[in-house]
Amino acid sequence: MANQVEPKLIKPLFDELQKERFVTLATVDYETGGPNVSAISWVLAKDEDTVYFAVDNRS
Repeated sequence: MANQVEPKLIKPLFDELQKERFVTLATVDYETGGPNVSAISWVLAKDEDTVYFAVDNRS
């Protein structure tokens, strides 16, 4: 069975993103189709639809 894709943050995840968190963010490279994983030391959920990421050139 496939996982359901939620249109916004669910309550437990929103609550966890109300305090400082270390996260890893994985995306897919447009050119190669390969994975790209970055460590991010600051994320904050503004609301259920918006997540702020703070990054610099070392991320």
